[in-house]
Amino acid sequence: FNVQLLCVSPIFRKTTQWVDIKLLCEFESSVKLYKYLPSQYLDNVTVKGEFLFRSSSYFRDFEDEQVRGDVYEGAQKYTGDSGLEINNVTTGISSKENWIFKSKVDTKNIFIFSTSSKLCPELAKEFTSDVCIEFTNAGQIISKLSNAVKRRKSVKPNKLLHGHVNYYKEDSPPGINWAFPNKISNSKLDYFSQQEEYRFQFSLLDALAFGNTAQEIQMGIEPKRHRKNEYPEMILKIGNIKKWCKVHEFT
Repeated sequence: FNVQLLCVSPIFRKTTQWVDIKLLCEFESSVKLYKYLPSQYLDNVTVKGEFLFRSSSYFRDFEDEQVRGDVYEGAQKYTGDSGLEINNVTTGISSKENWIFKSKVDTKNIFIFSTSSKLCPELAKEFTSDVCIEFTNAGQIISKLSNAVKRRKSVKPNKLLHGHVNYYKEDSPPGINWAFPNKISNSKLDYFSQQEEYRFQFSLLDALAFGNTAQEIQMGIEPKRHRKNEYPEMILKIGNIKKWCKVHEFT
């Protein structure tokens, strides 16, 4: 039985896009971002300015009933409308199967720091956090993190990517996203949409560069992964940021 997949690639054109830097800075300064965490790590972020980026694989294998953990972290999932349409090239017969198309990224070389654009007690409870840091000047935080990334020559592409996570339904066609690891890595199933995540990420070994994805057809349920003892992580240090932080406590 042969599975025939047709992938249509778009025609890419070079374009020049002018960005109003002033408007961009004003936008980033007006955005409020929130980091939920246990109070024991509060000073690490606000005073020491340490931002712990964990590998995408860490969140994929995290065992917490799909709160921080996501078995499809780093993968674009597509189930099709009532199943994947499969063409048997031998018999010429088409059928719909309960299979899953996945386009995956290199999860061990992509590093993530997650925040939310929403402040609420329910999220604090969900993340088992007793405090939340409100970054009152997101523009300054983003600028300092971007500079910290640029100083690390091992980071390739040598830039920080950030933005609101795109939430999608599993029966929505992936379009051209299957070829863009940066889009896959910044997307999650709509099951997680209540978290309103704003994500920061960078990669080693060009893991976020165009085309660095792998495709597969999953037949049956997602295989259970055995959690490892250690996962790659990197700390970016940007100095004391207490003046741009407001701490909210939850009991």
